[in-house]
Amino acid sequence: MKLLDAYRKQLNAYSLIKVTADNIKDAYLLIKGNTEFLSLQNEETTLEDCLADIESVPPTKKLEDKYYYGIYKNDKLLALVDYIEGYPTPSTIYLGFFILDPSYHEKGLGTSLMEPFIKEAQGCGFKSMELGCYVDNKKGYRFWTKLGFKEIDIVDVSGIQTAKMKKEL
Repeated sequence: MKLLDAYRKQLNAYSLIKVTADNIKDAYLLIKGNTEFLSLQNEETTLEDCLADIESVPPTKKLEDKYYYGIYKNDKLLALVDYIEGYPTPSTIYLGFFILDPSYHEKGLGTSLMEPFIKEAQGCGFKSMELGCYVDNKKGYRFWTKLGFKEIDIVDVSGIQTAKMKKEL
């Protein structure tokens, strides 16, 4: 919660709102609007999938370690961030996903939202961040490498080649 509170203070022009069953449709519509990203998946994303993501955690983690939030400005959902504290190691943040409204791709908003998150994670004592990025997601891969993430492995996730990426903080 300390990281969430610190990040919220950095986003003073935005509202950070927890994704729940009450507002899941906003998240679903943002995800569905990312047609380029969705074209890389083997299955269609459903509203039920989005609902399940709210409570999806690795077997070794508890729901209270997971944070799934929408980043809004003037009641418009701009991005979703889903992360788990202390996974896969106690000093690591695992980014389940960061999804940006496609109308803001490659315009600097994603960077301006993620740089303070990374800075605050470091300030809260985390030593690294990890994530998975589809190998064929060229925009996403460029985005994460620009932020200093390095590919550490390529794995198959549900039939999709995925780069495991890590950033030391």
